[in-house]
Amino acid sequence: MREEKHMSGMHLLALEQVERALTYINRHYPNIPWVIAFSGGKDSTLLLHLIIDFLSKHKESCTCDCIYILYNDTLGEIPFLRELALITGTKAREYIEDMGYDASFIRTEPTIVDTFYWRMIIRGYPVPNYKFRWCVMLLKILPTRKALRIIIKEYDEKKPIVLLVGTREDESKWRSGALKKRGRSVATADPMNVIESHLLETDLRNVIKIAPLRFLREEHVWRLLERLTPPWADASIIREFNGYAILRALYFSSDELAERYRTHARFGCWYCTVSKKHFGLLAAIDAAKQIKTSLIDIGSPEHLKALLSARELLMCISNTPKLRQVKRRGYSRLGPLNDVGKALVLNVFRVIDNITNRRLLYGLALKTPVHGISLRDLLFKVNAEKAYDIIVSLDGSERARNVKIELLRDDVWALKELKKLDRDAFNRINRMLMRLQSFV
Repeated sequence: MREEKHMSGMHLLALEQVERALTYINRHYPNIPWVIAFSGGKDSTLLLHLIIDFLSKHKESCTCDCIYILYNDTLGEIPFLRELALITGTKAREYIEDMGYDASFIRTEPTIVDTFYWRMIIRGYPVPNYKFRWCVMLLKILPTRKALRIIIKEYDEKKPIVLLVGTREDESKWRSGALKKRGRSVATADPMNVIESHLLETDLRNVIKIAPLRFLREEHVWRLLERLTPPWADASIIREFNGYAILRALYFSSDELAERYRTHARFGCWYCTVSKKHFGLLAAIDAAKQIKTSLIDIGSPEHLKALLSARELLMCISNTPKLRQVKRRGYSRLGPLNDVGKALVLNVFRVIDNITNRRLLYGLALKTPVHGISLRDLLFKVNAEKAYDIIVSLDGSERARNVKIELLRDDVWALKELKKLDRDAFNRINRMLMRLQSFV
């Protein structure tokens, strides 16, 4: 599985650090489940690979009770990358089971009330930004915590579980800062002291959180992905993509932008607005032009460009003061979106959904728990009075009770009102909307 003779001493040392971390877990936390946090990106892909490699080499001595591969689906992932992650997770689970271990692949998702669509349209949330990352808790943390609690309850509430994450120190300033709060920093921790350097703090009971890749640099990750033969080498996904070719194409997809993609590209929600530019989506558009495969539907580059255009439009709407309510407290005086702002947001989603023939906004297919009505139909089609009744039955907030769904569906009214409120904003948003519609 390894081609160690072709690796530099530095890469072998990085590999040894991960091996030591997994060995420590195996020795000190026997007979409990291992949960692998898997997103489909390069770091979690390497983590999954190395854990499977470890399980393969230590069949006789491995003490883990069960392996869970946990994929957090925000319902807003770049569609073909989500499909790739689902296939990879499933193939990995099958391979682990073939080795004789108990294994499960779990996909988590937010509740319908916590989805990006609901929070923007019904609650009037503006798009997330660096200071207000409301999406992280609702779309990622809460679904993951729920899944972990279920695993703990089903397994043994008196025993802990191990959560393995692919977080690294040099990913970003924000993540590095978060790591330093939850664990010891690179400057103070001894990388060779596994328990001291890789164990992270968590507020979840009975969860031991460990980051085996914490001290690996990005170059280590890519070199290891290139040099380590995937343990499921016979799987069609590896043949189709020639190893990790698709990930490399996404991260290094354009010569003139390669360095910026490599440094800044993060793949996740297409509507992510925490950073000003979505380098991940730009790279995905570039890769969609190059990669040909029968395994997954990468889709049209034009459709991905439409997503990028929609993201910019959502940012523009959220950053227009006349489309926001005024609040008295907080770091900003701009409160939730008003009815005009919410109506414009709803129209953006409707246009994108029509342009892509319902293929990219897969999160809108999520159904209400009691009525079985899709979020798409609830927002766009169901009789307004019935839609309102369903909304307030699911969401008891004051904002939900005050929602005017029939008004929000009227995009003509929204543009007229915007023109009255702010002519410059009207010209800017209308121009962006026309550009978005041109992708049809």
